[in-house]
Amino acid sequence: MTTTEESPTDDSDEDDTQSGDDEEARRRRPNAARQRRLVARCETRTDGGGGSHTYAVAKVWYRRWEEHAGAVRGFEPGSAPAPGPVDMDTQNDDANTFVSENVWKLLVSWYGVTSTHHLDRRHLYFKDEKVTHC
Repeated sequence: MTTTEESPTDDSDEDDTQSGDDEEARRRRPNAARQRRLVARCETRTDGGGGSHTYAVAKVWYRRWEEHAGAVRGFEPGSAPAPGPVDMDTQNDDANTFVSENVWKLLVSWYGVTSTHHLDRRHLYFKDEKVTHC
């Protein structure tokens, strides 16, 4: 199966300081359409299987992933470049969205995490006006 996100030119805007590790991660990463299906499956689970925490992800990063995965109108899966390592906005909490624990694990396994990302997770059972779910 050939996918466009596996070509070396698609991720050229990513910081490639560990090119061997990045190359290996790209080979293990599912194609964009499958990523979208796997995340959608995690988001729609009603059995509590999403984990008990949510994790902060920069809204800008998440939007780039949605474009890459074809979850945004006008974008086909794989038509936008891969978003690079998962990031969060450490200066403005409102610039982050929160994803379920299982979605977080998928995104991190596919893209890794920036060195500036502070683990910001919230317990789902506490009321917090800033917590929004995908």
